[in-house]
Amino acid sequence: MTKISKYMLVLVLALPVAVGAQTRDLKVDTRAEVRTEVKAKVETGKASSTERKMERMDEKMKMRVGIVVRHFESAIERFENILGRLDSRIEKFRARGADVSESARFAAEAREKLGEAKVDLEAFVNASTTVSLKELHGEVKTHLRAIHEALVNSLRALKANV
Repeated sequence: MTKISKYMLVLVLALPVAVGAQTRDLKVDTRAEVRTEVKAKVETGKASSTERKMERMDEKMKMRVGIVVRHFESAIERFENILGRLDSRIEKFRARGADVSESARFAAEAREKLGEAKVDLEAFVNASTTVSLKELHGEVKTHLRAIHEALVNSLRALKANV
């Protein structure tokens, strides 16, 4: 074997080993790149799923707030209707000469609380945080209970003078 053929033989035998080392290095590099790409996708997936959860929670909260607002609005409408009927009864008894001053005072108190309830309900609709929603919900509920109590007292005073 000549010197050239020995070199050729060494090159032929060593070439696959060198090429294999290069391909292994490429595989390691591509695996690392794929790994970082997958991690990035997982992170964006987590962020987007968290955003979707928050959006769903916001939608549910808006639905619940809408239901509560409709409930409060219907209660206010009913109290306005009752207050109108009570005012007509007070005027009717006043025309007959009965003393309806206490009943009228309670009716005026109910009317005042009704205005406050409307203002708080408007603030409740425009509230942005859950803490303020809870506080305003409690205030509107308190006003509605005070309206009910004032209407009941007005009716009792009216019946007592008849």
